[in-house]
Amino acid sequence: MLHGGGKRKVRVGCAVVVTLLGAAMFAVGAAAVAMQKGAAAGPTSAGAPSAVHSIGVAFNYDFTKTPACSATVTTACVAHFVVYDISLPGVQHMLFSIAVPPGAAGKTNLIRAMGPKLPFVIGKHRLGVAAVTPENVQSDPSLCQTIVTVGPAN
Repeated sequence: MLHGGGKRKVRVGCAVVVTLLGAAMFAVGAAAVAMQKGAAAGPTSAGAPSAVHSIGVAFNYDFTKTPACSATVTTACVAHFVVYDISLPGVQHMLFSIAVPPGAAGKTNLIRAMGPKLPFVIGKHRLGVAAVTPENVQSDPSLCQTIVTVGPAN
């Protein structure tokens, strides 16, 4: 659910698939993660070894509870999505945003997007996707998350 000021709620239903391009290894879902020692502190951290990667995401979203914005629906709707690195509790590092697919309605499978090349600390990262309304109310990205392991660049 997206919580904003306690009055608006946007229901989120999704499953995230993440691909790291240029990575020596990648994993999808918490059970498939190849853990490395030392959790990463967000995308980058001063002095920590890092590598440049593009992250691709694919996720499902159910627009039956909160519709996509349109010419006729302009409030309390999903305007876009944002991908965050939520590795540190209480800290959200915005990675990139994703447009709502044209004509999105009902249960939508595999909304796909590729982020820009960014430096990431080598190690474990928790990524989450948030739905965002035109009023800038966002869902909790931890409700739509996965854990990946970022390896060194090839």
